Amino acid sequence: MPSNTKDTYTPSTLLNIFSNALSVQEEKKVIQIKGIYKKENSINYNGYFYDHLIDEIENQLITIRIPEKLRKEFKDGYTYVVEGYLNKKVNKSGHIDICFNAIDIQSNEGKRFFENEIRKYDVRKMKFSKGYKNVNEILRRKIYNKQKVSIFLIYGNNSIILPDILNALGDANKHYDIRQCAVNLSTKDDIIRGLNEGNKNYDVVVLARGGGWGLDIFNDPDIAEKAIQLEPAFVTAIGHAVDNNLLQDVADMRLDTPTALGNYLKEIANDVETAKRREEELESKLKRKAEELEKNKRECKYKIIKWGVLLFISGIIIGSLILKHI
Repeated sequence: MPSNTKDTYTPSTLLNIFSNALSVQEEKKVIQIKGIYKKENSINYNGYFYDHLIDEIENQLITIRIPEKLRKEFKDGYTYVVEGYLNKKVNKSGHIDICFNAIDIQSNEGKRFFENEIRKYDVRKMKFSKGYKNVNEILRRKIYNKQKVSIFLIYGNNSIILPDILNALGDANKHYDIRQCAVNLSTKDDIIRGLNEGNKNYDVVVLARGGGWGLDIFNDPDIAEKAIQLEPAFVTAIGHAVDNNLLQDVADMRLDTPTALGNYLKEIANDVETAKRREEELESKLKRKAEELEKNKRECKYKIIKWGVLLFISGIIIGSLILKHI
């Protein structure tokens, strides 16, 4: 008779199984890796430090484990070709961490023109440390409390996206107080000026622009850093779904297009209205139930009093009749 007993694993056992199953050829030999060295304020762990190598083209990085003596030869922001080997481990959350163990420096290509990439990395790290505001919660809370959401909308001079946003928003526009700010979105100073103007008593600052050429301006670290410093939540609705830039990476919410912005605002408003309507219907039902219970309670009390009086009168009559026969 077959057994119904099933294998039982612990989380550690399963993670080790998958870690060992993900085997690559590069993990078994000494290789070279090229990237921009980013020195972190890491702690000395038994003679080793954990820093990063950043890809010169893509916004990707890898942790690099460097011996204390070798680390003294590295300069922050310089591009290196480093010899070493890969290893991996599974952390407590179940993610597999890849680490490159440095053995030696093969070449130093200097700082070159990649300082901007280092700055982008620092800006992303700054946003990660500061945290992301919950735009959904900000909008829902205001609308639920029957308050208009104040939005500072930055868009381009002579832009045709505003009708797209308002048309997508539709009747839900009544929940929003949108202040428009048209600037030259191809000029860094104008964009920063717009962001500074929006850093006032608004709930949300939105920067919206259609697709096309000129989107590289939104990779400027100065603009991204200014957006991080905003007190209101910051939302981007830039370009098309395939576009990606630094400003979108540091936004509290990223929407793919200006039309998507209108649709999003409408969806939030409709969701809150639906939730409130259901809540009001439930409260109304509960109120009616309470009224019915109170009514039944009064009727029951009236009946008890009525029957009590009748019994009292009946008792008097019966008592009188008994006395007459004695």
